[in-house]
Amino acid sequence: MLTVIVGVDPLRGLAFLDVGSIEEQNQKILHSDKIIFVTSHDKVKIQFATNKIEKTVFDGRDAFKIKLPDSLIRLQRREYYRLQLPAFTPLKCAIPIADDYVMAEVVDISLGGIKITLPPMETAFELGTILAKCKMELPDIGLIEADLKICNISEVTLKSGLKNHRAGCGFINLSQRMQGMIQRFLIHVERKLRAMELERE
Repeated sequence: MLTVIVGVDPLRGLAFLDVGSIEEQNQKILHSDKIIFVTSHDKVKIQFATNKIEKTVFDGRDAFKIKLPDSLIRLQRREYYRLQLPAFTPLKCAIPIADDYVMAEVVDISLGGIKITLPPMETAFELGTILAKCKMELPDIGLIEADLKICNISEVTLKSGLKNHRAGCGFINLSQRMQGMIQRFLIHVERKLRAMELERE
């Protein structure tokens, strides 16, 4: 049954949910010994359970009442949360090649690594290649300098019909200071995204 969290009372440790449109389902839930809730947050699947649910009134309408769960299960394939960069925050990675740098567009970023669009050039990028002393200037945060290892390469067809290659790269021995900078950057971008969503509403 689909439902929506309509309110939370942290002082009493309660959450309130919308009742369903089918009364038979509502009654089954009220008489169930275990109820599993499945939802998502920031594209990460979240799951929690309760063994007691009650009917109540919230904001003048019928609702379910449950205790806030003691724990949540986060079902995520990746070890780190990965943020796809929005258009308003373009990010470039400077990759040292020979005596120069080539600029690669960063598609997404996490504490574990980045995905980049490989620049069209003669130098071949292969799986396992180590890209030493790459640089990224994080807006409002500072400069990241790190070694990267190419973990995967994929071909992507753009809307224009053109094809390019992207590489998933992992950070090698990234310092705690650099990890902290990336974490602040992720939070900074997420806040901007949420503010924009609120403005649209």
